[in-house]
Amino acid sequence: MASSRIELARKRRDALHKKHGNRCRMCGKSSEDTILHLDCIVPQGFEHHRKMGFCCRMRFYVKQDEQGNISLLCEQCNCSKGSVEDRAYHARMRQKEEEEDMQTSAATACMDYEVPF
Repeated sequence: MASSRIELARKRRDALHKKHGNRCRMCGKSSEDTILHLDCIVPQGFEHHRKMGFCCRMRFYVKQDEQGNISLLCEQCNCSKGSVEDRAYHARMRQKEEEEDMQTSAATACMDYEVPF
């Protein structure tokens, strides 16, 4: 009985991965390159990790997917996102990129400056 439940849960997981393209939504890495995680776009807390077994977690993720609240993320993107809603994470990443661009522009401007002899 338990093995059939686990097999069903694996099928649910594989179906969710396939539905979401077997790629990290943020960086595009494929399931062949890295381990992909099912991630709640709007965080739902950690109870589904701590208290639920694999079979219950997959039912939880299927319900979240029905509500449009699931995405696939690679381990690196999922860990960097943490338990932040996607919109807040993307805003933080945009701000970081803009700051890096400004630093690069400033460094390039200093390098382009020629000292007259």
